[in-house]
Amino acid sequence: MSDLNSTVGALEIGNVIATYFFGIITLQTYFFFRTFPNDKPLIKTAVGVVFAFELGHTITSLHALYIVTVKDFGEPQLFAKLPNSIDVTLLFEGLITIVVQGFFITRVQRLAKIHRLVIHFFWICAILRFAASVALTVC
Repeated sequence: MSDLNSTVGALEIGNVIATYFFGIITLQTYFFFRTFPNDKPLIKTAVGVVFAFELGHTITSLHALYIVTVKDFGEPQLFAKLPNSIDVTLLFEGLITIVVQGFFITRVQRLAKIHRLVIHFFWICAILRFAASVALTVC
């Protein structure tokens, strides 16, 4: 029974918290587009893309929860192979991260006027982080 608490329980608690934060992100996106209709198209696109990726992330994580707790209910041997939606969740997480980090890197570059080598280092770290997400999804 304690094995279920550490696997399914963690998945359920994580999904509840993530869905709560998705609600906050939805409100922030709505208020951004309502408050700043004349913002630069690139920023509006970035906000829309991050929201779409967050929506995909939430849907795939809830799908994984459904598979584990409803479809495969009473068959704990199936926990050895997690649903494929977990892999897609990792891919969405990597996409969110690269867009957000890329936005912040460009802001730091414009506002702080730091050396290009530091900016290149930031980009390399962001790309490596995204590559790790893709590798985890594929493998």
